[in-house]
Amino acid sequence: MTEEHKPDYAVHPGELLLEVIESRKLELKNLFSCSSVQETYWRDVLDGKDTLDEETAQVLEDFTGVKSDIWLNTQKFYDQVSKTK
Repeated sequence: MTEEHKPDYAVHPGELLLEVIESRKLELKNLFSCSSVQETYWRDVLDGKDTLDEETAQVLEDFTGVKSDIWLNTQKFYDQVSKTK
């Protein structure tokens, strides 16, 4: 019988976003200006203080090329793991 692995650590989408921005040499100012979403919201996401929803995940897909479902699943998993701590 094999044991199911249950991770106890998850990466906040903001941390992933920083990595994507850096690896693809994107500019944060372009993210801030490409949508109607407030810059303060994006900064809170980057700092791990706010969450993504369908609208902002779509903005990130348009900005980074990373599919919105990846952003949403990262948020969902982060939320699940955070609840158990």
